[in-house]
This record gives sequence, structure tokens and C-alpha cells, in this order.
Amino acid sequence: MERGPKTGGSISRHGLLRYICFSMKKYLALTGLFFFVFAETDARQGFSAASSFNYGFIIPHRTSMAHLVTGHAYGYEFNLALPTDGSRPWHCIYNYPVTGVKIYHMSLGNDQVLGTATAVIPYIDFPLVRRERLVFSFALGSGLGYNSRHFNRISNHSNNAIGSGVNGIMHGCFSLSWNIASRLCFRQSLTITHFSNGGFQMPNLGINIPSLGAGIVYSLSPPSSFCRQNRDSLSLPDKNIRYTVIFTGGLKEVYPALGPRYAAYTVFAGAMKPLSFKSSLGGGANLFYDYSVKARMRIDDASAAVPEYKNFRLGVYISHELTVSRLSVIAQMGVYVLDYYRKDGPVYHRAGLLYRVNKNLVASFTLKTHYAKADYLEAGLGYVFMK
Repeated sequence: MERGPKTGGSISRHGLLRYICFSMKKYLALTGLFFFVFAETDARQGFSAASSFNYGFIIPHRTSMAHLVTGHAYGYEFNLALPTDGSRPWHCIYNYPVTGVKIYHMSLGNDQVLGTATAVIPYIDFPLVRRERLVFSFALGSGLGYNSRHFNRISNHSNNAIGSGVNGIMHGCFSLSWNIASRLCFRQSLTITHFSNGGFQMPNLGINIPSLGAGIVYSLSPPSSFCRQNRDSLSLPDKNIRYTVIFTGGLKEVYPALGPRYAAYTVFAGAMKPLSFKSSLGGGANLFYDYSVKARMRIDDASAAVPEYKNFRLGVYISHELTVSRLSVIAQMGVYVLDYYRKDGPVYHRAGLLYRVNKNLVASFTLKTHYAKADYLEAGLGYVFMK
């Protein structure tokens, strides 16, 4: 358990500096241990190890969250990464990105209500600008995190941001790396991290943490050279239209907190047209069956008779896919054309991942939202028909 001044209320400048110094000492000790362990890794693997110290804050994106922000957030992360080697076409298309996994830990500035957040995040780091001694890049990752303090009706009722200990995490990071030696870089970063359980357990306003970071990157082997492909030499992408049908399901809670969970199902049918090696555009229709719709109608009017068919919703959407090998990042925006429960508004969004198991089978993991309000996480399988 971390020692230092409590941050459940106001904190003096002296106490804040003392706690940051304490955290820095832990960071330096863990960094030394981290690099000592991975220095013994087989150098032929081409791995690099990195660590950074981060300092930021929580965005109170709802006025009802203002009481949660009593201090700054600070912590550290440790990365183990492997550069792509040019053996696959997408390595060239994305300017030879780095794949890796990071351990992320932050004190959220309010120990008694928010506690700490720890996560394991697989990621891909895409170089945007590459020079001889400088790389400017953007990393995107998603994983699982644990929040040490979450809502509890008795002991932590003021935490209206997170209702569960285990949560999903989205992580984006702009970084600037400077070579200061043949195998050593200094890295500065701007990071935004989001914790949420996707509506699985209320409350779920989510936690958004922007932070600045500074640290070092150490290559466990000398820089390797490989034959970089010319993008013009790659075979043209298949631009045939893909037709996809996917069935997904998920669970959700509705307010008030600690109520029952309701199943929600989606069938979506759509068509996607590849535009380039990276991007595809398309659209389609979603058919939703959400058991919580009837429950919410009954909460609004306990005497109302609500037939089962009012759980149905029908929407049409436009979609974009960003493809990296077999994995695609999807973003959809849709409009309900049939909706018996109109309090969520006419517009919905779905974002997540599609993984192509083979030529025809796909696995889907997505989050359905109404603007910034999570509705539910959903997972499922689908089939792709090629024109």
C-alpha cells in the first residue's frame, strides 16, 4: 500500500511535492529492476524496454464528477516492445510500427474515493515522422485495468465514476523520441487514458486521464537493418465489396446502481468498400433487441403495460474501418428508424475491433454508445460474403 499524504481532500503544496518525490523514488527503483531483468533477454529478439513517469489530471466531464477531483494524477508505465521487420505488407504501409505491451499505473489524486488504476495494455505505435535521430509517433492500445476504489453503496457511495473493479481501458499516446546514444532514447509523451466498464455495472461515467510523461527507451540489441519495401511495389488491395452479417450479445445495468443485468443482442448486416490498403467505407442496418428497454419504461411508469416487441430497435449506419493485417478498428454512426424508447436520442455509435479468423469468419468486439454515454459491450461472430 502506498504511503504518503492522503489525497482524499485538499492537499498542501508541500505534501504534494513530498508525495511526488516518494513516487519518483519508487519509479526509479522499479525502472532499475525492470531494465536489469530485461537486459538478460536474448538480444537476437530485437526487443526494446522503456519506462516513463507521467503527471496529469482527471477530466470532470460531467458536473456531477467535480467532487472527485481533489489532486493531480501521477504514476508510471513500463513497456516491452518489438519493432516490425518488413516481412509483411502492412509493416511498410504503416511506416514500420512497433508492437508491444505496457504496464500502466496511476494514482488518481483522490486516494479515498478513486484510489489507483493499474492496467495491462497491448498496443501498436505508428511512426508519423521518422528522422535519423528523431521519431514522432502515435500509439493506440486497449486492454484491461483494475481500479482499487470503485462505487460501494455503503463504503464509497460518492464514487459515481466507476462501479466495478475490473474495467476496460482505451489508451492513446503521442510521443517524441530522441536518440541520445546508439541504443538509448529519451522520450516525451502526451497520453490520454480512459477507464470504463461499458455499462456492465453502474455507475459508469468513466475516468479520463490526460498526462504528460518523460522517460527512456533502451534497445536490448543493436539497431538492425532490413530491406524496406517500396509501397509502389506492393500488390494492389482487393477493392471488391464485402458483405458482412454479424450477431453479437452483451450484458448491461441501468440506473439505479446494483440492479439486475439485462441481455442485449444485435444483428448487423452491412457492406464495406475498400478504398486503400488501410481504409474502407460502407454502411448497413442494425437490428437491436435490448431487454433493458422494457425495464426502463417500467421505471418511468410502473403502471404501464409494455409489450415485449418494444425491446426492438432498428437503425441504419455509416461505417469506417482502419485495417492492420487481420485486425480492423471500426467506427460506426447510426440513426434509429424504429425506437419505442426515445430518451437515448436518435443517434447511436458503435466502435471496436473486428478480427478476421479466416477468409469468411470474423470475430467482433465492440462498444455501443449514445454519444459519450456507454450503452453496453458486445461480442460475437459473423460471416463475410465476397462479391
